[in-house]
Amino acid sequence: MDSLEKIFSAQGSDLGPLLVVPRTVIVFLVAVVYVRWAKKRFIAQASAIDLVLAVIFGSLLSRAINGGATLASSLVSGLTVVVLHRIILHYSARSPRLFDIVKGHRETIVRDGTFQRPQMRKHDVSEEDVLQELRLRALTDDLGAVREAVLERSGQISIVKQR
Repeated sequence: MDSLEKIFSAQGSDLGPLLVVPRTVIVFLVAVVYVRWAKKRFIAQASAIDLVLAVIFGSLLSRAINGGATLASSLVSGLTVVVLHRIILHYSARSPRLFDIVKGHRETIVRDGTFQRPQMRKHDVSEEDVLQELRLRALTDDLGAVREAVLERSGQISIVKQR
């Protein structure tokens, strides 16, 4: 029982290889459960909130392994962040205003073969950025072949070709 207590409560210099290994296994298994519960969007990092969750989640769990905090408090903190993420996404899916705050919105940067320069400047997207995505995604270098190019919430550019 004393060993189990040490695994969950030891911090910093109290940790040695014999405590780090079981903590790492526990954190890994719990993290897999948390990420599965957080849904696929967490893995895809589709937006700023998803990226923030990934960074904070990783930081919290690393503290559990390296002894920056107790294992129990790190796991509870990790679960709290995942629950908060789920709550925010739940309500943002039902509120367009909250959705825009949390997830952002898409911006049309090419319409009918014409650059929409104000939107491009607003998001620091260059003509060359758009042309590169056109070559990579639409397999063409003809801007006139583009009906619409959209800077998505994720930062990726999607392209719809003319018919």
